[in-house]
Amino acid sequence: MVALKKITAAALAALLAASCVMTAGCGRKPDEGTDKFVAADEPWYSVKEVVVGERFKDDPEIEFMNATFAGITNNKMVFALNGQYFMPLGQEVDWSKLMFTYIEIYGKDGTYEKSLDVNKIVNDAKLFDLSDEEMQKYQEGYKKMTGDPNAVYKHDVSWTLDNGIKLEDGNAVLKVSSYIPNYSFTDYKSIAEELVIDLNSGKLLSHKECEAIKNGYTDKVYRYEGYIIESVQNYTMDSSSVILKVTDPEGKTSNIELNSLIKDVDVSYITGMMYLGEGKVLICIPGRDYSNLFYEMNLTKGTVTKYTKDISQIENEFWETTYVTGIGNVIVDSEGVKSVNIKENKIEKMLSFDETNLNRMACSFMQLLTIDGDTMYLSSPFIFQSQYYSSTANNPMYLYILNKEKTNPNAGKKVITVASLNNLSYATYDAICRYNDTNQEYFLKIDEKYNFDRRITSGELSFNDADYSKKSDKLMSDLSSQLMTDLVSGDGPDIVMDAASEPHYSSGEIFIDLKREIDTNGLFGNIVKASEKNGKIYNFPITVRIQGILANKSDAKSNQAGFTYEQYKEFVKGPCNGKDPINYGQLDYFNLCLSGITNEFVKDNKADFNNPRFKALAEYVSENVIDPVDESGALFIDPVESKSFKPVYETLLSFPYILYRYSDNISNLKVYGLPSDDGRGPDIFIASSAAVSVHSKEKTACIEFIKTLLSDEVQFDYSYRDGAVPVKKAAYEKKANEDVEKYNADYEKRKEAYTPAELIEFGYPWHPVDKSAVKDFETMIESCKTVSSSDSGISMIINEEMPAYFTGQKTLDQVITIINDRTRTYLNERS
Repeated sequence: MVALKKITAAALAALLAASCVMTAGCGRKPDEGTDKFVAADEPWYSVKEVVVGERFKDDPEIEFMNATFAGITNNKMVFALNGQYFMPLGQEVDWSKLMFTYIEIYGKDGTYEKSLDVNKIVNDAKLFDLSDEEMQKYQEGYKKMTGDPNAVYKHDVSWTLDNGIKLEDGNAVLKVSSYIPNYSFTDYKSIAEELVIDLNSGKLLSHKECEAIKNGYTDKVYRYEGYIIESVQNYTMDSSSVILKVTDPEGKTSNIELNSLIKDVDVSYITGMMYLGEGKVLICIPGRDYSNLFYEMNLTKGTVTKYTKDISQIENEFWETTYVTGIGNVIVDSEGVKSVNIKENKIEKMLSFDETNLNRMACSFMQLLTIDGDTMYLSSPFIFQSQYYSSTANNPMYLYILNKEKTNPNAGKKVITVASLNNLSYATYDAICRYNDTNQEYFLKIDEKYNFDRRITSGELSFNDADYSKKSDKLMSDLSSQLMTDLVSGDGPDIVMDAASEPHYSSGEIFIDLKREIDTNGLFGNIVKASEKNGKIYNFPITVRIQGILANKSDAKSNQAGFTYEQYKEFVKGPCNGKDPINYGQLDYFNLCLSGITNEFVKDNKADFNNPRFKALAEYVSENVIDPVDESGALFIDPVESKSFKPVYETLLSFPYILYRYSDNISNLKVYGLPSDDGRGPDIFIASSAAVSVHSKEKTACIEFIKTLLSDEVQFDYSYRDGAVPVKKAAYEKKANEDVEKYNADYEKRKEAYTPAELIEFGYPWHPVDKSAVKDFETMIESCKTVSSSDSGISMIINEEMPAYFTGQKTLDQVITIINDRTRTYLNERS
């Protein structure tokens, strides 16, 4: 289940930005035109994709499955697959057959070779079977516990694979554990066995009882040059601590409780660790006020000392860093593969993903497995689906084999550059990859020059900064201004993605009019119309979401699209029982409602906020909005049953979202506009858009890429991968109908095994949904007439000046005068 709860308004703004963008672009002078080509000597890695566990991928009887990399031995790649079949309804459960574990073996070229059934090996060895004497004791205890002298106890042998697999001398070494009750059934204990399996024959060579985890679980396993460290979260009734279970290269095991070694620090969790070499690790512990504490631990001696050397450049990388034998501490993110140099306090590039054609979103979840000469092996889980509920999760591992080519196969292709102010979505990256793989004449390059998200990952800006909100506003404004300047001068990219939320990017001075270039038949007409500026479309909408007040149809008049300020006050008193669904403070509330009418005050690069609509909104917020006691309650993803539903402000409405959260109530719901002076309807938030620079010498090729984004396949992919509403109506309807079918099928598999409350608690589909919901939500989409947008630079000025009015320090007229003066100066500088 998506565990996204209680996001503050500031964080929500970041979420909105991050959920719909990315970048690309190599600066180009106007006279360079099509002279930019891919050179034959540019580094390039070809990609082979292998699905580990592919034969299980589409098995409808599997409830979940995941894959982990074990290592390489005898030039073979070894993986572990763990999963569980659905519990058979109305049948006695045989737990030994419900769970499955396989050891999968692949060649270094990615070819599947064989699979070893660990279940069969464990069950044949009867590791957890009970003796006749033990069964007799359990039988007696079971009768007493149930109070039934005829009750019969059946010992279900179920076990789990703990902490993956390690490889030794061509064999697989793994630990399996099982929970068994005591004879009186008043408590349970865990027992564990360590197995050694021959990878060639699949035979169990040996097994021995080993220590089981008590009162906790293994959070993470680290492997360093023969050392294995299990980070165990240990729980008692009133505390949490970390125990490191260390196994040295000779097989000797020791338990190290960090709280006993590190005084005056509550070590209830560790962020991660890196290997220092010579049997020493560097541990990162979260401190107070988002600070980090660092300690060096000698794995052999079990001693810990405070680490005082400067590691400021790498301190935020501990959770993502892995260790690769023979290479060292490594990070993989959407930029590339990097090594962590602890001694020199820096991160060094090993491979840039500019040198290969991979989906950058998938890259951010990748892990480096090994390097063999000019070949890199990386893996990534398959997690990119738009559903909000826990479903059948057959998650095979994707193995990527990257081979360095002698010459670049794209040599001679003309370069088109793509840029954005934030990260792009998975589906957009996929479309870029498809374009580059299939187009024989052009190659799309991604440039991160203007990317706000890149500044976060690079450490230039941190979410932990005390003044993050102010810094982020300033940085976004600066990046936006730089992009605008480069576009006007001709130094900018050919294509700009996802700029529709910034109204100043709707200008014929920087972008061409796409309305006359793109066939709009089959698209949502209201979305196309709302995207127009003076009859032209500079940022063509690709996907959208809906923003507004979700309420029952009976909560307002049948012909009502939104709320005037007076209507909203009555709405809050009535259906909302006095609690405003928009649980924001005054400034965030004001900005939210302003986003739908921003264009009213900024026209032709001139701004005037001395406007009745601006004043009416400011006065309404000042008189009626009180800063909430807990502003963190801005967003919940938990399902809401119709019997307890209350009107709610929704920021990112899409069909997958409403399908899960309001399963039993969709036909009764309607989305209304935010409070306004004219009672307008809900807003469109353009999640993804595309624009073409007026200076591009390759306009035709750029337009062809936008047509690719609007193709049936890619539009469906946007809904499948990103969960947004595709602008093509047929793609929305096809995917939404499939969503309903899958949702109902998952519900049917679980409805007899769980109560309705348990289904909700576990995040499963919890109520059947009629396919009419597809049309119901389509009606909501078509009710939107305006686009939500916000000029980041102007918003920064408003955020700095409006609090003086809300706190009574200045009159509204005084504040508006200052805003106008500052905005005019800002616009003049930007132009």
